[in-house]
Amino acid sequence: MDSKFRQKNETCEELKVLQSSVECMRTDLSVLSDAVATQAAYIRRLLKRNSVGLSKLSQRATFPLRSANDLKKLDLKITVDNKRIYINEMKNLLSQSSLSQSIKKIMIEKVRCV
Repeated sequence: MDSKFRQKNETCEELKVLQSSVECMRTDLSVLSDAVATQAAYIRRLLKRNSVGLSKLSQRATFPLRSANDLKKLDLKITVDNKRIYINEMKNLLSQSSLSQSIKKIMIEKVRCV
């Protein structure tokens, strides 16, 4: 009988140790989950800020085209690697209002008539 009692007692102690370990793991998991969520939010903010900053910079520096010379310069800047950036920028500008209004954000009338 003493042996059974000791075995139950040892089993209870082992169970308490396991429960404590599981509780520690849950705490660690919670801390790690919070850290990952914080980092993900930070990365999203950085990506959004960088893409907005790049978009505004390229828009300011490139559009609207004011002369045929600007058009030629832009043509020389566009490469296979950055073509998608310019396409997306023009799509963005054209989607902001009606075509007759938004085309003015890409090139002034003088260039459109050349």
